[in-house]
Formats: sequence, C-alpha cells, structure tokens
Amino acid sequence: MPVIQARKSVDSSTVRLSYTQTSGLSKFTVTVPKKAFLLATDRNKVKRLIFSFIEAEYSTIKPGFRGVFSVKKGFSRKNIEDIRVLLKKGNAYL
Repeated sequence: MPVIQARKSVDSSTVRLSYTQTSGLSKFTVTVPKKAFLLATDRNKVKRLIFSFIEAEYSTIKPGFRGVFSVKKGFSRKNIEDIRVLLKKGNAYL
C-alpha cells in the first residue's frame, strides 16, 4: 500500500510525516516544494539534513516503517528536532 494512501500523518509547524507500517526495511522519502525553497541548492540541503538525521537514528527505528516527510516553509537546521518528535508521535521508535 502506498504511503500516501495510508492516511496516517502527524504534523509540526515545519514538517509533516505521512507513514504506514509494512514488512521489510524502513524507508523514507523527503519532499521539499519549490514554493518553500526557491533555490534547488536550498532544497537539496534540507533533504541532505533530514536524510543524515534519519541515517543517524536508523538503528532505533522499527523495521517496516515507511514515511514521507513533507517540508513546509520556514524549515531550518534549528527545526531538526521536529523530525524526532514526529517519529515519536508516529510510533516509529523501538
């Protein structure tokens, strides 16, 4: 089942996490709209920042967790803790 159809999501002021629980490895996607960050370099920096956080936390995330992070306008390096909060709300941690 695609993650978007799962309709389970949690929000913060700068990020939304849509998720589902399946079998297999945990996988994540990050979407950064052009309206939020006009320059491609800024969008790529945000994606790399979130993926590096996920990589550091991956060993503590439940297997089979599929998630899509949708970044909103105003996200910055200071908001990286929002990712951890959303994962906790989505019950992704072991």
